[in-house]
Amino acid sequence: MKSKVIWLLFLTFPFPLISLGQEPQTLQRTTNRPFLDSFSLGVSFSYYAPRTNNVSDVFDALEDTAGLARGPRFNIFYVAGADLRYSIGERNDVGIEGEMSLAQTKLQNVKSIERVYTIGAQYYYHLQPRRPGYYGVDVGGGVGWLVTNFERDYGDASIAILKKSLLLNATAQWWASIAQHSYLELGARYLFVPNIKVDNPQTTIKMSSVVLSAGVSIDL
Repeated sequence: MKSKVIWLLFLTFPFPLISLGQEPQTLQRTTNRPFLDSFSLGVSFSYYAPRTNNVSDVFDALEDTAGLARGPRFNIFYVAGADLRYSIGERNDVGIEGEMSLAQTKLQNVKSIERVYTIGAQYYYHLQPRRPGYYGVDVGGGVGWLVTNFERDYGDASIAILKKSLLLNATAQWWASIAQHSYLELGARYLFVPNIKVDNPQTTIKMSSVVLSAGVSIDL
């Protein structure tokens, strides 16, 4: 009788160990998220108004010297952008973003054309983890490149400046959940661009400015 009990314990003893060894695998399968769940896509529209008076002044002087009709003064008021972010845990995002602005004004037969393009890498830290039904604040910063183009078109001739420069930014952004996987975003950013020296025509382009934005982002 005693030997039968010993054999019974010997045969049944491995099964609890097998089940214990399988349990973490089951838990891991249920908690892991698909890879795309960590990505989000955003679009934004921003007020951006760098100082362009000195660029307009130097173009006006060239036109007076060459006997050309003056064009409208240069003005930049907005940028439209898009970004793709990847979440690292609940509080950290890294991503790439691009923005552009294209404006054109006309005075008689002379056009003033302003183009701005930016592309860069961005980091955000969530003061509160993003979740449906909540709101919070993100802070972050980034680095990238800016390309700027000012042009006066006279029909049969044109004068243009095309320059590129490094840019840095510091950003604060308020967000609120508006749907299961969508967020409204309102942001304030200081965009720093070192002054760009232009030799011909001789001037300095100053593109640093505060940028105020509104947009939406969607978890993929």
